[in-house]
Amino acid sequence: MLLIVTLIAISFVKDVPRITLDSEGFLQTALLGSGWKRWQDVTCFKSAVGVIALVDTSQPKSFWDRINRFRLFPSLYQLKSKEISRLMTAWRERALQMP
Repeated sequence: MLLIVTLIAISFVKDVPRITLDSEGFLQTALLGSGWKRWQDVTCFKSAVGVIALVDTSQPKSFWDRINRFRLFPSLYQLKSKEISRLMTAWRERALQMP
């Protein structure tokens, strides 16, 4: 129980989890770190109960990256996973149309 309370407190203090979108890509920040993805390296976003999935087409950096192109991150945000998936798809489409 103490561990859960501690993690919740850290989440509030660090303002995580968080997704930051811009014209180049997005930064997904969690308690244990963050990861940057460019829009051109993601083919699609899908939602399921409590998670958002994406297909990573960037150059694999490790053996695990070579065999696993799917990335999942939990939908711990105020929006539902389906809404986040739609929002990120719209941002990606708009960004890829820019010159």
